[in-house]
Amino acid sequence: VNENFIRVSTDIKEKFQCHKTATVLANDIRRNLSILEDTLGQCSIESQAQYDGDIAQLKIQLEK
Repeated sequence: VNENFIRVSTDIKEKFQCHKTATVLANDIRRNLSILEDTLGQCSIESQAQYDGDIAQLKIQLEK
């Protein structure tokens, strides 16, 4: 019983750490995406290009 408890306890700890790591990564991705969107919006304003969320269209406008 003790061995099973230790095994289950260890498994739960490992899964929690994986979940915690995934949550941190997801938050980092959200934050970086927000920064990128703000940067693209600022580039759009400064270059007089229109950024509506379509990066391909923004690239075409900036190349002109």
